[in-house]
Amino acid sequence: MCSWQPAAAMRWNPVALNTFDLVLTDIVMQDGNGITLLERVHAQQPNLPVVMVTAIHDISVAIDTMRRGAYDYLLKPFEREHLVSTVQRALDHRQALQETHNYQQSLEQVVRARTEMLRQAMDDLEHSYDVTLEALGDALDLKDSRPRAIRRGSPPTPSPSLGHGHLSRGDQGHCARSVLA
Repeated sequence: MCSWQPAAAMRWNPVALNTFDLVLTDIVMQDGNGITLLERVHAQQPNLPVVMVTAIHDISVAIDTMRRGAYDYLLKPFEREHLVSTVQRALDHRQALQETHNYQQSLEQVVRARTEMLRQAMDDLEHSYDVTLEALGDALDLKDSRPRAIRRGSPPTPSPSLGHGHLSRGDQGHCARSVLA
């Protein structure tokens, strides 16, 4: 769908730009300057292609408009097919930019989700590490608090936390069954 919009309306109404897929404008206009329009469109909607049309056959003007963000520059008079192909390329370019933007947004969501999963896994691992260290510390404290048999041949001291029938090492390194009464 094509629509004619006065340059002044597009210049001061950024919402109007959101309804267009492409801007086709002349450099010299009755109600404004096409280069000024190009700059404002590019500032408000950088992915909105602007095709400049002019009868000015000056390469410096063409280069200037392209540097300011024009997608293409057509010299009058031009063939209808040339205009159609330029517009189609500009629309294809805009679609490719939009698809790239959508893909990038999707990837960023995946990265955020996986980063959160990794952070949660790291928190779980850290918690597990802390629990393991605490259990190891408790086991060492328990071992240090048990009375040790000094004389050889004395039966091993049963550990209250070992339970019935647990195997433990005696003073000479032999396994002995400890039984709690």
